[in-house]
Amino acid sequence: MDINPNSSGKSPLTSTSSQVPEPAARRLIDRLNSQGNNEQVSISYKAQKLDLIRAEFFSSTIRSDQIPALTQRLFEDGLINSEQLQSLGGFSSTPVSAVSESVHFLNNFILNESVDGDTEGAKSLLSALEVIEQMNAPATAGRREQEKQALEFVGNYTEMLKETEAPADIIKGFEKVTEVLVTLNKVRSNEAKTGALASYASVEEAHKALYEDKPKQGNNSA
Repeated sequence: MDINPNSSGKSPLTSTSSQVPEPAARRLIDRLNSQGNNEQVSISYKAQKLDLIRAEFFSSTIRSDQIPALTQRLFEDGLINSEQLQSLGGFSSTPVSAVSESVHFLNNFILNESVDGDTEGAKSLLSALEVIEQMNAPATAGRREQEKQALEFVGNYTEMLKETEAPADIIKGFEKVTEVLVTLNKVRSNEAKTGALASYASVEEAHKALYEDKPKQGNNSA
């Protein structure tokens, strides 16, 4: 599937390790840049994710207090679904955050072979995923450019999905990713004005105000 529309407790995503390894998305982007076309992006990506999980959680005997972080990681990495997450006790008291939901969707989309054979589309999607995973990082000029490109790509692709009448769950997933990227862009703009650094928590709070509270306000005013 060609996904390139231009072609013819702990905060989510926070590593439990003191040394944060290079994300799987960035590793695969670098590999695609160096090796060119890869017909089996999903296989390479899954192998890298499993290697990172093995190194972080299973280098020694896993402790009981690591289980919540492991289950959340498996969900965000697209390796288990929301029902399996709930059965393992993940997010038992609070709903899945918009950020975690978007990361899960993008990872699952890649792992389901949706970008196999489409190297440029895969790189664009992996770059968007990296933007969300790294939103806690300082906003350098290069990072801001990557964030803007990710928003443009995902927004264009979402519109293309609607035009081609893609499955509703896929459209809904990309709409959620677009919302998160739009929210991140707004938080970054505010960061430049006030100096308040963007974080998973600030993006989640802003997303709630932008997208989740509006229907409630509308109902109250009716």
